[in-house]
Amino acid sequence: MNDRPVSRQSNKPLSDPPRNTVPAWMVVVGGVPLLLVMLIEFITVVGRNTGFIILGSIELVQAAILLSSASAIVMATLSRSHAKVRILLNRSSGKTAQFLKVFNALGGMLFFLALTIGGVWIALDMWDAQEHSELLRVPYLPLRVFAAVCTLTTAGLYLRRMFVRGPD
Repeated sequence: MNDRPVSRQSNKPLSDPPRNTVPAWMVVVGGVPLLLVMLIEFITVVGRNTGFIILGSIELVQAAILLSSASAIVMATLSRSHAKVRILLNRSSGKTAQFLKVFNALGGMLFFLALTIGGVWIALDMWDAQEHSELLRVPYLPLRVFAAVCTLTTAGLYLRRMFVRGPD
């Protein structure tokens, strides 16, 4: 029996079933940095309590969180599992519902494309600066490139949704 709540007007489920469309390697790319964060923080806390202070741990944590969160955005988009408000979509059907889906995909694509353009713009402005963190000298350019690739990939996934009909 389906235990998901349904809309009173259309008798459609209010939430989508989970989709397993994310490749395992993407889960590893997004999950390993979180394990690294836990390890860094564990070592930092133990070190702080034993008198062995580790400087710059926050810089490593910030870099790892960027890798994990940017990967998570791509995975959530790929599996169509972003948080959604379906007030209008559940009350519409046919061409109106299709228009709303395309409009949603267009908005998502434009948003992530703007993030990509902004990130690339900053990276190009800082290209000659050899930008890096203060204590551990973690270079920012590879992190900016990774974030730009993830936001561009997400924009591409939304662009694909505009032309390929799907459950969303």
